[in-house]
Amino acid sequence: MAHHRSKHSLYQLAVIANDFQIPFHDERALLLLKLFLRRERPDWVVLNGDFQDFWEISRYDQTPRTGKEFREEIELGKKILHSLRRTLPRSRITWVEGNHEFRLRKYLIQNAKEL
Repeated sequence: MAHHRSKHSLYQLAVIANDFQIPFHDERALLLLKLFLRRERPDWVVLNGDFQDFWEISRYDQTPRTGKEFREEIELGKKILHSLRRTLPRSRITWVEGNHEFRLRKYLIQNAKEL
């Protein structure tokens, strides 16, 4: 059952989700999360790291596993973020950088200093 909070409620409902690791995410799990969010209407969602995998710029095994290029992985992540925002237009959404996001930061520092 959804939590119905008044404007003057003393508490907020927060949902913490992590390790999507896009593009290796589970589409069914993502759908279930969005259904849950739509039903519960949390005040705050925390995307708690490793939202995207960034395997292509990893120092580990870079054997292609999805058939998606790096640009497609970025676009898919944006699409899913927009989808979460549409699901929760009034909720606060916080992005926490995980070690997989650090891959992107490190890549940009080493390869795109002008940005």
